Amino acid sequence: MAKNGDDKVDELEHAEPLEGDSGPPTEAGGQRCSAAAGLLVVLAGGFGGTILRVLVSNAVGSSRGLPAGIFLVNIAGAGVLGLLLESLARRGPDTGWRRLARLGLGTGVLGGFTTYSTLAVDAAALAGGRQLLASAAYSLVTVASGVAAAGLGIKLGRTLPALHRTPEPSSATAAREEQQ
Repeated sequence: MAKNGDDKVDELEHAEPLEGDSGPPTEAGGQRCSAAAGLLVVLAGGFGGTILRVLVSNAVGSSRGLPAGIFLVNIAGAGVLGLLLESLARRGPDTGWRRLARLGLGTGVLGGFTTYSTLAVDAAALAGGRQLLASAAYSLVTVASGVAAAGLGIKLGRTLPALHRTPEPSSATAAREEQQ
């Protein structure tokens, strides 16, 4: 679920430097990556993820008085986050483009897309409306389903070879390499 803004800034301040951070821009015109770049991708991603959440949750709406849209958003976001983080981890260390992808897509887009605070407000509204059982069930089922979805995303990230660092060469490719 979404982290608060202070956690995002703290994550950026204490992160390892991005790949290539050790000096000024390169002669070839490359730019030095910085915490500011990370912050910008988190902000842009969060903006996009929040808009996407509003669109999806409004389109789905509620079902039988339960916030089905927010439920769907949180479960989908947890699954995609599991897939993203596992895939990035299998591609190499959390540096360079992988760090920016994690910050922009994971912390930004998916952090803005998912919403713990709306889950809590919705559960409190159900409880305030004397729907205590529905409030408790909604909260527990959402958290349990989110954990299961994240686990499924991680498992999927482990099993999809296209998401791994180096794909296995085909036998035809290996035969061509041996001939050269």
